[in-house]
Amino acid sequence: MFSLGSPHRFYLYSGHCDMRKSFDRLCGLVSFGMQRNPTSGEVFVFLNRSRTHIKLIGAGLCLLQAEGTRYFSCSKRRRE
Repeated sequence: MFSLGSPHRFYLYSGHCDMRKSFDRLCGLVSFGMQRNPTSGEVFVFLNRSRTHIKLIGAGLCLLQAEGTRYFSCSKRRRE
C-alpha cells in the first residue's frame, strides 16, 4: 500500500481518463499530457469522469525485489 507520506511523488492527471486505456497509452498521457517521464519513479494517478475508478501507474516501484525497471499498475473501483 502506498500512502501520501511515502517518499514517492504523486501526480494527479488533471483531466478525466478512459479506464480502458492500456499501460502504454497511460504512459503517453504522462509523457505528452503531463510533461513528465513515466520511468522516473514517480506515481501517476488517473480518475474516470465520474470519479468512481482510480488507476495508479509508476516505474521501479515493485513491492517485490526485482532486477531492472519494473512497472506497476493498480486500479480500484468505488462501490456504492
